[in-house]
Amino acid sequence: MPKTKLGKWSVGLFILYLIIFFIPFANLPVPTLRFAEVGIKSIFALAAIIPGITSVIRDKERAILVYLVLAIGLFGLLFPLLFVLGEVVFPHD
Repeated sequence: MPKTKLGKWSVGLFILYLIIFFIPFANLPVPTLRFAEVGIKSIFALAAIIPGITSVIRDKERAILVYLVLAIGLFGLLFPLLFVLGEVVFPHD
């Protein structure tokens, strides 16, 4: 478990990111817009990464959970960027 305040915030925001990530798979009657959904997920991934990086660099956080948040959060942030890049480079006919 993280010891620093920023590390705890990072893990908490990542849990919120996971909840938002799995809402479309829960078969709830919630209307979703695919593009807005990807943007919201990216914002929450970024919100989890920033305190995590800050806690690792400034506060010397060494909790494995914070490093896991950073790895998965970076993937969650890079996926939409690579998706848009792929659509620009290889457009559909």
